[in-house]
Amino acid sequence: MINNIAYGGFVVSNNILKGVPIRYSYREQSSIKQLNGWTLLSEKDDNNYVNNPKNFTIINAESMYKIAPQLLEIYEAPYGKQICYCHLTKIY
Repeated sequence: MINNIAYGGFVVSNNILKGVPIRYSYREQSSIKQLNGWTLLSEKDDNNYVNNPKNFTIINAESMYKIAPQLLEIYEAPYGKQICYCHLTKIY
């Protein structure tokens, strides 16, 4: 069982919650103690999209695990960490 309180909240693009693959994540120190600093963006997110806070939702660790279990493995990465995700859909 995942301890949601220990992990804190993840800020996630609503596009990811709709099933769009993750493209980029980064961790920065949050001024809100309930957040862990991780923000995740989707392949569809552009500057206009990410500049609107209504396009993001805070989710707990259990929900994050269902979307991207690997993020819990790198959860303790230092602030300033940036990760770009590559998804192969076809190999020619």
